[in-house]
Parts: sequence; structure tokens; C-alpha cells
Amino acid sequence: MKTPLRGLRAAGCLSILLCCMACARPAQVEPEPPQTAPTHADVDAPDRPQQLLYVPVHSQLEHKRSGAEVDLQVTLVVRNTDERSPIRIDSVRSHAASGSLLDEHLAHPLILPPMAMRQIVSSDGDEAANLASYLVGWSSAEPVRAPIVEALMVSSQWARGLSFRSVGHPVEPPQQFVNPE
Repeated sequence: MKTPLRGLRAAGCLSILLCCMACARPAQVEPEPPQTAPTHADVDAPDRPQQLLYVPVHSQLEHKRSGAEVDLQVTLVVRNTDERSPIRIDSVRSHAASGSLLDEHLAHPLILPPMAMRQIVSSDGDEAANLASYLVGWSSAEPVRAPIVEALMVSSQWARGLSFRSVGHPVEPPQQFVNPE
């Protein structure tokens, strides 16, 4: 007779324990809705400070021995280095060696989410051969780390490849931005 009572006691204790655990369970919290990427209106401000970066590039180099021109493929890279806030790329303009405007690469401002990057590859042809610099305008609705803007130049015309980079330099630095260095 001891065995059936022990089983009933164990079952009773188990049901009491389960009831206590159910009562002690924390309330279910509704999950936060997923965050969406900010729109142009989300980060738009009429008095937003802007920084303009100058990025020197080389689209052609002269070979020392032969005098032949080495064509370089130029890729402009803009990286948002801030972990919390988006930045807005307001403009990307390429200029020729003469200083004339070659291309306006953005039809409208581009929102770059935190830690995101964007590439712009130079086109082929006469315009690309004359490419000498980019001007990149960016802004943010709040203080953020400055983006890294660089140009990568690559050629594989001959047996050996050639590659190097050039970094952007502020030409209109507002005081509110923090340099990542």
C-alpha cells in the first residue's frame, strides 16, 4: 500500500510545482516591431550641416619605360562608420582634370544605414579617362562619426596588376561631426 500513496503524493507535488511555476512565469512582452530603414523624410532637416569631401583619383597613368597610358578602373566607396545612426549622401559629383563637371551620380539623396557602404564604379570611355576627382557631400540629422570615403584604382592591363587607393579629405568641415581617427 505504500507504493500507490507514494505515486499519488509525487503526482500531487508535481502538479503543485507546475502550478507555482506557471504563476511565477513573467508576463509575455509584445516584441518590438522590426525597425525599418529610415526614409529621406526621416533624416531630412532644413538646417542640417553638410560636409563636403574631395577625393583625388587617377584614371590613367603613364608607363615610365614605354610611355604608354595605363587605364585604371576607379571605384568610389562611401562607408557609414556610425553604428547607430544613418547618414545621407547628398551628392556625388565627378570632375575632369580641367575641373569641369563630368557626372552627377545621384538623382536624389541616398540614405546610408548604420555600418553600410555604397560603391560607384567609373564608366568606361573618354569621360573615365579624364576623371580626376570626386566631390562627395554628406549630412546627418544628429552628430555621427564621419564616413570613410575612398577611391580604389585598379588595372590588370599587363602581366602584373596595379592597385592603390586615395582617401577623401574634408573641404567644408562643419564643427559638429566627429572624426573616426
